[in-house]
Amino acid sequence: MTRARETSRRVPHLADGVIVLRPWAVDDAPALMAACREPEISHWCTMPSPYSYGHAMAWIGDTGEAWSKGRDAHFAIDDAATGEVVGAIDLVGVNPSEAHGRLRYWVRAARRRKGVARRALSLLAAWAIDELALERLEVCEALGNVGAQRVVEAAGFRPEALYRSYRRLGDHRTDYLLYALPMPSWQVGADWVDGLSEAQDEPMAERPAGGEVVLPAEPPVLEGAGLRLRPYRADDLPTLVAAIDEETVRWLTHVPWPYADEEGRWFFDFAAGSWLSHQAHFAVADAGSDALLGGLNVDIDLPHAIGEVGYRVNPEARGRGVATRAVGLVTDWAFGPLGLARLDLGADTRNLGSLRVAAKAGFRREGTLHGLVRRGAERSADAIFSLLPSDPRPQ
Repeated sequence: MTRARETSRRVPHLADGVIVLRPWAVDDAPALMAACREPEISHWCTMPSPYSYGHAMAWIGDTGEAWSKGRDAHFAIDDAATGEVVGAIDLVGVNPSEAHGRLRYWVRAARRRKGVARRALSLLAAWAIDELALERLEVCEALGNVGAQRVVEAAGFRPEALYRSYRRLGDHRTDYLLYALPMPSWQVGADWVDGLSEAQDEPMAERPAGGEVVLPAEPPVLEGAGLRLRPYRADDLPTLVAAIDEETVRWLTHVPWPYADEEGRWFFDFAAGSWLSHQAHFAVADAGSDALLGGLNVDIDLPHAIGEVGYRVNPEARGRGVATRAVGLVTDWAFGPLGLARLDLGADTRNLGSLRVAAKAGFRREGTLHGLVRRGAERSADAIFSLLPSDPRPQ
């Protein structure tokens, strides 16, 4: 089983004779400030405006620990001949257990269309694969940023999904295109499916901006459709432990196996404190008997007003629409009192039950993410779905 390797926690120097990728230095602050004041960079990268020398110094200072103590590696792109800073490229969100990360970049206006970005993507991808043993690399570009999309495709990345209403740009939200670099470990060859062909909605460059998301002090208790979504209680433990079967563990890779009381108590403690990190964990119970039927969580990306929904159903409660009804309840809360602009839902393409839940709950398919996580001896292909406040909902 392949896993991302632990490597030096210092950002390296990478070069191909034309460009150099290197750590940022304090002396780069004037060049960084000038670049981030260019209209196109500030627009697509959604950075502070006007971008000040103080912003540049603070950001450079933060990059020192972003890789040594975190999951983000930030590089300046230099012209190898002159030493001039011509751009920036990052590897962010590196997940060693799942062996994936995401690339993002910008290039100064005077150096575009000269192959700088393509070279930088290739250099950094090679390091991520060879030194970090990553098995999935992504790039996500705004729908309107056509130049960036061409660069990504020239570097060998393939389109996988259309993320609707994914980020806010100025006074509106916009769709994004998700690309990934094909990897041998995916076991995908000539039968590659372009995820964009599966998108169930027309792409839009402008969508409603939405309002401010305000989190309550704690997640509410939600009731309806014969269910009660509430906090877990200590007396739920025997039912929870009995419910975690091999089918559950097959699809939820973070759930340990075998599952005993110790694992259940750890989860209850985690769920009770997870709201502090913007995760809502609900016990899904029968509204009449209050018996535990399953679980549902919403992980909230607060800056971008997005919630990611996950769920499981106890074996004896499957086939009764529990997951669909629970997702409907949490959707009402997410788009109502909470004010989110988008809900995500992902499922392994072999998990037919979960795919049916997504469709019945009104979610629209946006594409397929290849090699997303390792399940057993293989990396999965996961269908990605979304639901927006403007989408029609099942009655």
